Amino acid sequence: MMTIKEIAKESGYSLGTVSRVLNNQSNVSEKARQRILEVVRAHDYHPNQNARHLKMQAQSGIALIMKGSQNMLLAGILEEMQSRLRDCGYETMSYYLDQDDDEVEQAEWICRERTPFGLVFLGSNIDDEGKNGGFDVEMAQA
Repeated sequence: MMTIKEIAKESGYSLGTVSRVLNNQSNVSEKARQRILEVVRAHDYHPNQNARHLKMQAQSGIALIMKGSQNMLLAGILEEMQSRLRDCGYETMSYYLDQDDDEVEQAEWICRERTPFGLVFLGSNIDDEGKNGGFDVEMAQA
């Protein structure tokens, strides 16, 4: 089984960059992301979920979910939120969703896999039929 260190070595990128790609963080160039994912696919790499879960539980992270990655107004707000949260001692985990993605489904996955201290939605659309209205926000505060 391949390790994250071996992925970094083979891809030519740092351990931190590989980690950001594997954690779907936005602050990675597209070139780096594509190369790292190429190595991941070539070796059928799957992260150890138990180790990831234990690590993420120890963090005091706030998940920032932004729907509509082309919205420059929200991007500016997100950057300011990240800065202020870091100043307060919180780690931030940013997730950019396409306009058609289900933000509630993504939030549920984040809560299961990352156990964040809290969630913030930017640009979410809750329709009149309550499609996304069933998400229990209290679950993120457990």
